[in-house]
Amino acid sequence: MSGGMDGPHVQIESITFSWCSIEQALDHIRRTIAGEYDASSFAHALDLAGRLDQPGQHGRCHLCA
Repeated sequence: MSGGMDGPHVQIESITFSWCSIEQALDHIRRTIAGEYDASSFAHALDLAGRLDQPGQHGRCHLCA
């Protein structure tokens, strides 16, 4: 993939930001970017190849606002 989407990627399951203060949310984001969660039991490797829709492919679904 292009545009900085080359892996490896790690999916974190999951952070509910509505339960966090702004400071806690920013700390989770900082820790995620720094890779601090990568070896956690709630993280797993993710292959994005073929999983992302290009703009115009996806349209709208029940998950879209």
